[in-house]
Amino acid sequence: MIFPIIFASLCIIEAVKADVLSPEARTKIIENAKKCQKESEVDMKLLLKIKEGVFTDDPKLKEHMLCVSKSFGIQQQNGEFNEAVMKVIFKKNGADDKKAEELSKKCLIKKDSPENSAFETMKCIHSIIPPAEIESLFENA
Repeated sequence: MIFPIIFASLCIIEAVKADVLSPEARTKIIENAKKCQKESEVDMKLLLKIKEGVFTDDPKLKEHMLCVSKSFGIQQQNGEFNEAVMKVIFKKNGADDKKAEELSKKCLIKKDSPENSAFETMKCIHSIIPPAEIESLFENA
């Protein structure tokens, strides 16, 4: 089903600098998105809007994004960021050390709650991913 993939909450967490997602990243994104969608019960319409860059301020959407972030190890159970994990993800997808550091600093955005932090981080990641890469997640679902 295409909807749970809905970018796995931007789930392109693993894509960031890359022009193309690795097959492993694509599979992990899809699996995590499905799991998190079930847990958060987020409205599919909100996930579809993300594809177009529209992030609705919705508690279930934020819960979904936190779930995805935790599933990749970007956020710990207490909501704190794990910058080292984020850098590794960026490097696995084509960023050099300098770019991975830059993207981590830019996108790991600490807010007043773990959910809001995940929400802002995902918005940042979405802003640097090529639109064609987001589209490709839907085509290969």
